[in-house]
Amino acid sequence: MKLMYDIGIIYRSNHNYGANLTHLSLCQFLKDISKTILMIDVPIESKLYLPADDPDPMSLFEENPYKNVDFYRARYYWDLVKIGGICNIYIVSSDQLWRSYFLKATNYYSLLDWTDDDRFRMSYATSFGVECFEGTVEDTHELSVRLSRFNSISVRESSGIGIVESICKNKAEWVADPVFLLDRYQYIDMFALHDNNGSNGVFIGAYFLDMTDDKIEFIKNIIKYLRINRCETILDAMQNHEFNDIQGDDFAINFIKPKVEGWLTMIKNCEFLVTDSFHGTCFAIIFRKPFYVVFSESNSRGYARIREMLGRLGLTDRIISDEVILSYGIKECMKIDYDSVEVKLSEFIKHSKKWLNRCLKKAEEINMSALSSRNCFQLKLLDEKIVYKDRLKSIKENCTIINFEKPVVLWGAGNCFRDNIKWLVDIMRIEYVVDINPNKWSKNYIFGLICDSWENIKQNYMNQEMQVLILILDEKSVCEIKEFLAGEGDFSCASYRELVENTLLVE
Repeated sequence: MKLMYDIGIIYRSNHNYGANLTHLSLCQFLKDISKTILMIDVPIESKLYLPADDPDPMSLFEENPYKNVDFYRARYYWDLVKIGGICNIYIVSSDQLWRSYFLKATNYYSLLDWTDDDRFRMSYATSFGVECFEGTVEDTHELSVRLSRFNSISVRESSGIGIVESICKNKAEWVADPVFLLDRYQYIDMFALHDNNGSNGVFIGAYFLDMTDDKIEFIKNIIKYLRINRCETILDAMQNHEFNDIQGDDFAINFIKPKVEGWLTMIKNCEFLVTDSFHGTCFAIIFRKPFYVVFSESNSRGYARIREMLGRLGLTDRIISDEVILSYGIKECMKIDYDSVEVKLSEFIKHSKKWLNRCLKKAEEINMSALSSRNCFQLKLLDEKIVYKDRLKSIKENCTIINFEKPVVLWGAGNCFRDNIKWLVDIMRIEYVVDINPNKWSKNYIFGLICDSWENIKQNYMNQEMQVLILILDEKSVCEIKEFLAGEGDFSCASYRELVENTLLVE
């Protein structure tokens, strides 16, 4: 690491194709204007999103595309203070770094409270994920206090402007996702993208984060309509999938798992793309491909970003609700007038680059010393940390319903889990998470916790003493779970509300 950098980019490493390209694109744009860059990742203690068996974020690339760029990843959140003054400008990157559960899981690290007082803080196309901030009143207060220190704020969705301006006095700008800061020729050169994807003939491309049988049937309908008998299909790189190649009498759906370079090559070379991904949609537009995006308003991944981007470009007719894809009549609208689209897109990109460059110039005009001043804001937070540790110590000493020296199984991976897991991990030995929803089983949650069925976890604890903490607030559901557990064996069981009342966490 150097002693000083022009810019520190705050990002999160994971194994999602779009997220990787979002951060890389912002970095490359800034490098192209001769800025020195330090990439600052999520602290290791959060263990957020990276698969436990493959902790290297660069493994999704065939070759590391970050040339002459340094990386920093703190082990603990409070280690970030060490680098709070070594960058003149700190930029929070795009993607959902301001979504409520992400903020709490990472101790608000993407709100830059660890940076020194005289540094320039800004965001570029950062997202709240949804149209309304999902956090509690306390979360909103924490967000407001930290955002008030930002010098400039831009968001990826126009709805983010309302969120920012409703909770603090700052103004926010709507800008394009960082992937649009580079054009298709820059991506082709950067990754040496070839023309035939390693095989002969034309093909349909498919990229799905959440594959279903209905989406496979929709792919078959597109194959039939376009009379192209092959589809190259890529699924979410962050998950293990059990879909096998599908071979029909006159068609083939092949599932592949490429690196980022292969993912881009597939989109660049396909005749048509069908996807449920925001960034899959972005790169279909960048490479001027006709596409459909299968999405619904209820999708937890965030519908606003797709609706707003395609609305701005006049392409909302490309959205198909996943509730109706089997009955959807594929129309003669496969081709897109990209000359018209690119006029609108170019204006948006020009506006976004102008805003970003104006912020960088503003930062340069501020007189910042190489030796940064003390972070008084951070000292205040440090005092809060000391109080927090004292409170945890008091809880341990006063609690009578849970033995903190023995392992605990959490029941429920919903909102109560998300809102409280940070302090629960600090105070008890959590072994597993139970949930009745099979879609959550085998998932690696934050802090490396595994969610599984009760049957599997019970078998793991056979002949061992088990403590169960029910992270559900609905009293009727809690009573039903307790009644069920009473018939399963001699288990120590308590609800979250009982724990709170027992340890006097609420008045």
